[in-house]
Amino acid sequence: TAFAVCVALVACDLGGESGLQPTFGCLSDAATFYVSATADEANPGTGATSCDGGTLEAALASAKTTIHLSGDAFTLQKTLVLADGQTLSGDREKTVVTCPTDADCVRLQKSGVVRGVQLKDGGGHGVVGGGTSVSVEDSKITGMKGDGLHAEGPVSILVQKTEISGNAGRGIYAKGIGSLSVIDPVYSPKAFLSDTPIGVIDPVYQPASVIADNGQGGIAVIDPVYSPKSDKFSD
Repeated sequence: TAFAVCVALVACDLGGESGLQPTFGCLSDAATFYVSATADEANPGTGATSCDGGTLEAALASAKTTIHLSGDAFTLQKTLVLADGQTLSGDREKTVVTCPTDADCVRLQKSGVVRGVQLKDGGGHGVVGGGTSVSVEDSKITGMKGDGLHAEGPVSILVQKTEISGNAGRGIYAKGIGSLSVIDPVYSPKAFLSDTPIGVIDPVYQPASVIADNGQGGIAVIDPVYSPKSDKFSD
């Protein structure tokens, strides 16, 4: 029976069409590589379920579209680079990533999503994007020596249910971008027009985003046509 198969495998798909399938405390999804903070060369894990998480190196080398951090604390020695279309996810309440002390924390090659993670104490920027789209959702970025979110080029930026605070640079730095949407920022209760290239959207049903207490300001939007000089962050 299906129940007997589930007991034998610990985690399985009980017929759902897609998404995470919880079974006996484990999660599994064909498009997701699960990373464990305790996995290493001696105990590499398979990454197939949240109960058998693999290493971050194996996750980045895989063809999975989602890298899910299963566990409490992760420490990065170098910038985590997401391939085009990849999502980095976690459980915001307990997934804490200590960033490299001398580099950016997470870089998106083209388009990507950072969801449900806390990024802290990095030597560069928190999340860097310069391709087509950057989405940061239900996350926290704090303690960076650079900007919380840094993007240049024709990129669309979405920040939702996220706190960006306590960074030495700006909360959000956007230069020559396509669009910027910050969902429900606590300091701006009114919505801008939806057809403006830079909008602040305020649906009352969304939890607040917080962009505050950053050393060089909250949001900096630089248009190279009108502001051609370099505005690169430096120590």
